[in-house]
Amino acid sequence: MTYTFTRLEARTLDEFEGHQDVVREVVVGMTGTDEESGIGAYRDTLVSLPDPDEDDYTSFEDIDEAWVMPIAEQAAEDGDWEASIAAEIEAIKIRPAIKPFAWQADSEEE
Repeated sequence: MTYTFTRLEARTLDEFEGHQDVVREVVVGMTGTDEESGIGAYRDTLVSLPDPDEDDYTSFEDIDEAWVMPIAEQAAEDGDWEASIAAEIEAIKIRPAIKPFAWQADSEEE
């Protein structure tokens, strides 16, 4: 199983408490894919961030992957996404397929 953060989006305010272009929320999405079957599943959430701290404020222009990844990883951990995605994929793999009976397929062709 391969897990990848496939959605990381900043939701910003133009101005907040004297700061410009402040990230207030981050949309985090993860896709898990079973390499053998190619089946995948997805989870996402909206993470609200605390108010900017003067001593630990990062301007939007300076935000990089290292700033965002702990937020994404915590969201995935809190939601137990890897286990949830794996369980969904396993359920999909054993779900019976819907098929018409032979006599139904013949009647559809007529």
